[in-house]
Amino acid sequence: MSIQIDGIVSGVDTTSLIKAIVASSGIPKASLQARIDEYETKSTRISELISRLNTAQTALLNLEDATDFDVYSATYADNDAFTVELSDGAVKGSYDIEVSQLATNEMWVANGVSSKTDTLASLGFTADTLDVTYNGVTTSVTVNTSGTLADLAASITSEVEGVSAYVMNVGTGANPYRLVI
Repeated sequence: MSIQIDGIVSGVDTTSLIKAIVASSGIPKASLQARIDEYETKSTRISELISRLNTAQTALLNLEDATDFDVYSATYADNDAFTVELSDGAVKGSYDIEVSQLATNEMWVANGVSSKTDTLASLGFTADTLDVTYNGVTTSVTVNTSGTLADLAASITSEVEGVSAYVMNVGTGANPYRLVI
């Protein structure tokens, strides 16, 4: 147990005085801690700013090549002869296109027959195949002699790439049905 004599002899409250001295000695420490906290906050904000600036710098470096902004366009005379398309690999330049010959269609019309339902055998077909040459390529088309002229047209259309065939009724004469290729 401790005995405390305070102010009896001198009349001064030494306990309060000591507590005040101890408390006042802590004021600079609290002030310093507040300043340390403030500097740490500023340091964190500066680090965040530096990080954002680095991100922006990287983005700007990625854009420094002028070709990143090249825009290509294509124009052509207002006609339906061809179309122009650009792709990612387009090469910068100016190009002239000259059409030297327009494509033409070629049509072959067979002699007429009297009925579109007659079998090919009854019309005189005896071969199992019919050779059709188009664009320098010869294709052997399977002929079903028990089929009709319309069946032959369908076979030609499906087996010869780029060729279409059909039966046309010209409406006149004894033999109005014709195979058109």
